[in-house]
Amino acid sequence: MKTRLVSSLERCFLDSNIESFEELKQDTIFKNQIYSFQLLVAAEDLKGMYRMYRFKPVIESEINEYITIKEVVPLPCEMPAPHNHDDGVERIKPGLFPELLRPMKYDGNMNIVPNQARGIHFTVDPKGEIFGEFNIKIKVYRVTYEEGLKATDEVLGEQTLKLTIKDASLPESDLKVTQWFYADCLADYYNVPVFSEKHWEFCENFIKKAVKGGRNMLLTPLLTYSLDTHHFGERTTTQLVDIYKIGNDYKFNFDKLARWLDMAKRCGVKYYEISHLFTQWGAQHAPKVVAIVDNKEQVIFDWNTDSISEEYITFVRALLKNFIKFMKDRGEDKKCYFHISDEPEKEHFERYKEIYNRLKDILKNYPIMDAISDYSFYEQGLISHPVPATLSIEPFIKNNVKNLMAYYCGNHTNGVSNSHFSMPLARTRYLGVQLFKYDIKGFLHWGYNFYNNQWSYDHINPYLATDSEGFVPGGDNCMVYPAPDGTAYESNRYYALYEAFEDLRALKLCAKLYSFEETIKAVEEITGEILFDKCVCDSGTMLKIRRKINQKIFDKLNK
Repeated sequence: MKTRLVSSLERCFLDSNIESFEELKQDTIFKNQIYSFQLLVAAEDLKGMYRMYRFKPVIESEINEYITIKEVVPLPCEMPAPHNHDDGVERIKPGLFPELLRPMKYDGNMNIVPNQARGIHFTVDPKGEIFGEFNIKIKVYRVTYEEGLKATDEVLGEQTLKLTIKDASLPESDLKVTQWFYADCLADYYNVPVFSEKHWEFCENFIKKAVKGGRNMLLTPLLTYSLDTHHFGERTTTQLVDIYKIGNDYKFNFDKLARWLDMAKRCGVKYYEISHLFTQWGAQHAPKVVAIVDNKEQVIFDWNTDSISEEYITFVRALLKNFIKFMKDRGEDKKCYFHISDEPEKEHFERYKEIYNRLKDILKNYPIMDAISDYSFYEQGLISHPVPATLSIEPFIKNNVKNLMAYYCGNHTNGVSNSHFSMPLARTRYLGVQLFKYDIKGFLHWGYNFYNNQWSYDHINPYLATDSEGFVPGGDNCMVYPAPDGTAYESNRYYALYEAFEDLRALKLCAKLYSFEETIKAVEEITGEILFDKCVCDSGTMLKIRRKINQKIFDKLNK
């Protein structure tokens, strides 16, 4: 058996030659960051091993309790990349992609087919508690199974990482990060009633995982999501507000919302992203709204409702006034970011403007953030915190837009960073450098746990339909997977994006210790000019950037 320590940014496919990856021997980190690396194993065509070979990786280190080990599991993907992909991709043919990080099974043993390669993922989380120089030795033992799976004393491979944990901390992130969390998808996947005790438990598990990975803003379904829903269709109701319609008046109960906010605070959420008040792609209609009318629950607004009808605008105004008062009473109204409609285009400008004008007296002191690529929406004062796609962000940067955020999704591939199965993980991680260069205040991505197909006609099995049945390139729909116990399994892309946010923290610390200009110069000496449509696509260069920034920080701190 062959073994090799490599960066967590490497994708080891079943047919990879592990000796082609750059070997990882040592690294240096801060004491308040999570560090990832991989052990790759390759089984030769061993005599008599017609089926599979079993082995057990064992960690030997004085910091064992701070290290987590997981198996890198390949998942199938029919569409790893969109048809218009650029050259910065690894593999575009359908197949099995190293993706899922699953806790070890078989009592910590692993299986491998002869002539194949597998990855084992390790994370070191010092939790701000430990620092110093540590050797992390990993031994791979042969396992027999004549009398059940049992590790022998035979060592098949041994690798050691020298890890230096500095007595220094990265500053707290000031980047607002949201990756849309879908409470309905958890209820649907696990087949539990919405807002049942099990559903609350599962939601909390997934939100905790999001926050651990650097996501600090939570999509909050004041009303049921109007996102990715086919015309006259509907998603599972997850409306957090109980609404009572009495004649032409409305009363609101925010008890479920209060529980949601309390849960979010326990998980470490800092900002609440209030779900869209109008339908996606043009704000033409109302989302599904359920209310109690004459002691019976019924849908009072939906696709049949014109978004600018007097009745619906009256309702939205009443909802917003009561909601903002409720949040003020909690002392949390300034944590709220509002949506009107997702991704309106130029042809929707007048309708969007009319809606804004009907609500601006209520929302004038609160940020409105919508995914938008037409600069005129911001120029006309309709969106205070525009979120353009990285493909379309140049006019916003050129005009020095304040509070600028950014997003990517779907077929955004022409030079820009994204998190598809087909893309090198270094390209996903490079986003942090781009966000730093252009002083981007927030990042949005639509797919934290979207387990539906296109327009939510049906629910999917995310382990099998990793492209949501051809809706999006593989991986665009989710970063985490539903574990049998209601917790969230991570992916290697989850950590690559987390590392992007960590890089941003390091870059900001470096700029504070030196200057913004000197920090940019240090990076561009490696990469050339930092642009949104030009990415680093190899792990060696990405690691070189971070190590150079780290060294500059440590040099200054040691003086």
